[in-house]
Amino acid sequence: MYIYGAPKVHGVKGKFKFLSCCIINSDFPQRIPLLSVPVKLVHNMATTVSSCLGMIEPLVNSVSLVIFDRGFYSKDLMLNLANSEYQYLIFVPKNPQIKSEIESMQVGEKKKILYDYTVIKRRPSSKVRPCLLF
Repeated sequence: MYIYGAPKVHGVKGKFKFLSCCIINSDFPQRIPLLSVPVKLVHNMATTVSSCLGMIEPLVNSVSLVIFDRGFYSKDLMLNLANSEYQYLIFVPKNPQIKSEIESMQVGEKKKILYDYTVIKRRPSSKVRPCLLF
């Protein structure tokens, strides 16, 4: 349930994936790990993230911002976080459209792109308006 297929290099036939949560602070140059949980082959990322945030909250005084890397860019996670009290930032996967937008910008220029899409779940669909800032 936890072993993902991997290219068979040096005899490795599978690998584990972990969701790790760390404290990031501008006053301290390194990340401080708090929690790392194995991820099953079939899992709900939004539910796993919410569970981890629930475990971390009692350990720290407050969570001012939750930062995710590009692998967490998902409509379901954004909907889950939009319905919570957490402020969040999810990096957008690199693609040709984003690359051309960045290349066309002048130094110091700011740009905002809004993406509209609907997440369909068992409850009525909800609009999410993720925003890309650069």
